[in-house]
Parts: sequence; structure tokens; C-alpha cells
Amino acid sequence: MNVNLAKSFTDQMKSNAANNRTQFKQYLKSLKDSGIDVIIMPTTPEVARDIVSGEAKCGMADLRSSLQMSQFTSLANLLDVPAITLPVGHDATHDMPVGLTVMSASQ
Repeated sequence: MNVNLAKSFTDQMKSNAANNRTQFKQYLKSLKDSGIDVIIMPTTPEVARDIVSGEAKCGMADLRSSLQMSQFTSLANLLDVPAITLPVGHDATHDMPVGLTVMSASQ
């Protein structure tokens, strides 16, 4: 994570994040208690984009885009549950790879 971004988090923001994490974990427990073992979801919210000139050499510089593309995979990390991403094919329009994430409903 960008260090300057992390330094800008207020105590209220950290408290809200902790509360959200607790609520998500409780929801996952309720899913598990109702017999659901895994959650299947797309790996990213949209199809991968083309690499912009210069990014291949030094990596993606757009933090917002990077965070948006990783929001589903970050969920498993945030909730401390196992997950795996599987390639499932390519987008028909842009021929970009598409992935599927299988995430446990419990720790």
C-alpha cells in the first residue's frame, strides 16, 4: 500500500474499517452456519485493460485503478480466509484473460 495514503487514514476511518471487517466476518459465519462452504465470484470487477505505453517497464502507476481491480481478491485477505483464483477463459470482445475466485466461507 502507498505509505502516504496509509498515513492519511484517520482514527475514525480505521475504526470504520475494523467494524466493517467484523460485520463481514459475521456474515461469512452465517453463510457457513447455513451450509454454504464457498463463495464463487469474478477475480476482478472488469476485464483486464491493455498495458499503457511505459507501464510494462515500470509497472502500473495508477493506484486507484489498481485498488479497483483488486477489490475482490482483497476481500479474502481482509477477512483472513483462504481463496484461489482460476483462469477460466478470455473475454470475447478484447481477448483479455478472465478469472474466477473461489473463497472459503470460513477460516
